[in-house]
Amino acid sequence: MLGKILIATFLILIAVIGYEYYFNHYITSNPSSNAKYVDTTTITHVTHYFNYSSTIGVYANSSGTYIYPINLPGSGNISLTIKSDTPFNVKVYDNSTLIIAYSGTDISKYFIGGGKLELEFYNFYGKINISVNEIY
Repeated sequence: MLGKILIATFLILIAVIGYEYYFNHYITSNPSSNAKYVDTTTITHVTHYFNYSSTIGVYANSSGTYIYPINLPGSGNISLTIKSDTPFNVKVYDNSTLIIAYSGTDISKYFIGGGKLELEFYNFYGKINISVNEIY
């Protein structure tokens, strides 16, 4: 009688181990075929995005060179928009690297940069609106 109980217990133990082994390997090897599979993912790196925004109004009534430095908090995607009713000349530098030289009344420029942004206006009269946005 004790032998029959041991054999039945041994068979049940083998059935449980086989069941666990079969379904655990079946689920992890092909998760798309089993609708009950739930994937848990561990996030090891989180990136935070911060926004920086600034609007500047510039008035000039004489010719000359005007430099407006803007210290950006980090490096990232920069959106620069400059609008005016009258034509203006501008050179845009990012960390002393020339990004664009422009003459006209309206400009929108997108670039990756950071650090110190300098806007150098020369030979203009009137009002200019500058908008700088950065996502870093």
